Amino acid sequence: GHVPSTSRFWRLCHMSSQPKDVGVNDAPFVVEDGGAVLAFEERPGNEIHLATVVRKITNARMTQSAGKMVVKVEKLKLYDALGILRALRYDVDRYNAAMALPALPAGATAAEKHARDTERRIGCKRLRQQAGMLGARLPGEGEGPVTVRGLDDLIAFVEGAFAEPIAAARRSVAEGSVDFDGLGEFLSPGRGVVDSGSATGVPGARTGFLVRSSFFSRTKTLVGEGRTFYVALEFVVSVGTSFCVC
Repeated sequence: GHVPSTSRFWRLCHMSSQPKDVGVNDAPFVVEDGGAVLAFEERPGNEIHLATVVRKITNARMTQSAGKMVVKVEKLKLYDALGILRALRYDVDRYNAAMALPALPAGATAAEKHARDTERRIGCKRLRQQAGMLGARLPGEGEGPVTVRGLDDLIAFVEGAFAEPIAAARRSVAEGSVDFDGLGEFLSPGRGVVDSGSATGVPGARTGFLVRSSFFSRTKTLVGEGRTFYVALEFVVSVGTSFCVC
């Protein structure tokens, strides 16, 4: 991902922060309370809707506003879930790329057909799983690409709102130093990492992983607020004569 320009960030704020009912200008979200809260309107249809995604990843509740069902979420919660939003964009891109793979020539071998089917299946797997959990239907081959309306704008807004800590984390990663607050930028969706035994429990056993998603969770403790970082990793293991994506 990239940090959007300051001018674009403030244009988004200016366009969305004026007092209005959610959905009046059909915007994907509305900024409220001086930028501290974002509101999303639940919409009909079986595609992937941004309001449903935000409600699921933040455990937000729907409320009624001006006859519409609305999800309101604090900006900080969306920052903690930024890795999930980026992961959804990454998975949408992978799905669309897999569905757009060119057809094999008429004389393709069985091995080539199997390799192409595997490439498409792996590219589509993650988003299909998420669509099932979101109650959404994905377009099939020839039905056009998947789009999640407002997802790019939401990611740009959150990255703009927290531009300073994100930029600091990226500088640290570039310099080879990662602290807890920078884990989300270091373990970003699609990044390849190598483990030397901490994950497998076998010292020295090097394993390659692909980062799929990550997020921060906040909890209250006796000594103040506690934060935990979670990351989902994908790796390939050999199972006899085949390979399995885990």
